[in-house]
Amino acid sequence: MVQNLARRAFIKNSGKTILALTGAAYLNGSLTHCATISFNEQVPVTYPKLGGNKIQPLEDGCFLGFMGCWERKPNDWRPEKDTFPELKMSTYKDQIGHNPAILTRDPVYSFMSLEYPGEFITKTHAENCIPLVYYSVKSAINEHGSLKRLLNNKKFIADTEKFAIKVANHKIPMFMCTMAELNGKWWPWGLQPNTAKELWRQIWQIFEDNGANDYATWMIEFYCPGGGSNRIDTPERYYPGDKYVDWIGLSAYARSPIPSTYKQFSSLVGPTYKGMRINHPEKPIMQAEFGVSRGSRQKRQGKSLGKDTSRQANWLKDAFLTIQSWPGMKAAIYSNQTTWVPGSGSGAHGDDHTLDPGGREIIRQFMGKGYFIGSN
Repeated sequence: MVQNLARRAFIKNSGKTILALTGAAYLNGSLTHCATISFNEQVPVTYPKLGGNKIQPLEDGCFLGFMGCWERKPNDWRPEKDTFPELKMSTYKDQIGHNPAILTRDPVYSFMSLEYPGEFITKTHAENCIPLVYYSVKSAINEHGSLKRLLNNKKFIADTEKFAIKVANHKIPMFMCTMAELNGKWWPWGLQPNTAKELWRQIWQIFEDNGANDYATWMIEFYCPGGGSNRIDTPERYYPGDKYVDWIGLSAYARSPIPSTYKQFSSLVGPTYKGMRINHPEKPIMQAEFGVSRGSRQKRQGKSLGKDTSRQANWLKDAFLTIQSWPGMKAAIYSNQTTWVPGSGSGAHGDDHTLDPGGREIIRQFMGKGYFIGSN
């Protein structure tokens, strides 16, 4: 019998508004598999308290969030476009039983400038969700010519100061990230470890000097090398130092169009998770991005059988059981959108990892049992 859901109060803003989060017992019933990785860690993992109004990791449980805002179509930042119904906030509650605990947009396609996304933050906070904001430097690189030219650049420093002051004045606790997946080759800031670390510290210090770090919880995001690509470097080379990081974020996708990435979650993420837990044991870890392609059409004797929904569902079941078995991972954000996978000529393609009916049902089951925490 499913236990009644208890309430967990977690994050407070300056007005002492409580973000109420749902929680209950560990999973029981039919979902009994438990994935593990080969090292021992304390259960449960308790991290040191972060200062100010920063976002604290749960003592027991894992925040569940989504990348995919209800205001826009996937990968579309133009406000004149129609709303995509499957990304309305109400559909999350309809489909999985709860709103996300954390909500974010795509780190590149959502914020194509250094403008402060005040509307997104306000609406997200009003829905009792924690905003995750990507301070994308893509437009600044386009303006100034390279990542290195942002170092000690007066115009970039002034732009960052304006952003930081708005964070401080808005007084809404949020996750903050810049240069997402900085150990990957596909971004203009990628594979530049020394410059990226120096710029990260510069941005952090500007936030610190303007009082923004009282509300900005800094999450550094690494792409997990588990996919076996030579386009991904060792994450540790890009770590700017414990002083400048509050949470460590990981990114991994199982993409059908790229066979080398279509592995179980534990294979894609496990080695990186283990390394970060060993090297930075006091830093809470989140799965800042993860996704799996929807099932492809299956044919048998020339007849279409429709979408294979069990494929996504089985992958997600393994992923959530694995995350639950890693007590150091305190948040997981599913990328509920279609992304554009780069390539040359016909090699570029879209990858649809929005939740299909089977995937939604798996998440609903896990949310109903209580280890994974959403908002009201």
